Amino acid sequence: LIMDAGVDETIKMARRLGITTPIPNDPTIALGSPAVKLFEITNAYGALANGGILIKPYAIEKIENSKGESIYESSRTEYTRVLSIDTVAKMVTMMKQVILQGTGRAANIGRPAAGKTGTTDSYRDAWFIGFTPDIVTGVWVGNDNNKPNKNVTGGGLPAMIWADYMRLATKGPPVMD
Repeated sequence: LIMDAGVDETIKMARRLGITTPIPNDPTIALGSPAVKLFEITNAYGALANGGILIKPYAIEKIENSKGESIYESSRTEYTRVLSIDTVAKMVTMMKQVILQGTGRAANIGRPAAGKTGTTDSYRDAWFIGFTPDIVTGVWVGNDNNKPNKNVTGGGLPAMIWADYMRLATKGPPVMD
């Protein structure tokens, strides 16, 4: 597929989705050869959860002093449409199947969700990134020293961690698809 779409076009799309990690001009990027940061890829998935709109991430939403008065509040004004609704709908439909009947079945939280598993060579890294209409979450399992894990795949432990967290995080909001 990357050969049909073109490596250059694929890199351009990654950039539109907010990926700043260096990406080699090589077809192996389709297999995840660049070491993209979890933060960046999770934010890129957010564009899918947001109907094709990329929102600039921020770390602090609000700071209050000891009297409960707001002394800082983040502005959520930086957003850009990066994908069409049609493209998003197709991607989300495919990614929902990852959870319903694919490698991410352990991430099934009993409500509509979409995601993707990932496992690197020799089980050095395993991740699951997924979303509901309300929240996007990425989970990485690996070792800082790059040593392999014992057969940990993205559809295993990372998907289970994701599901445990998301069951709690989505407990209050109504179910949406």
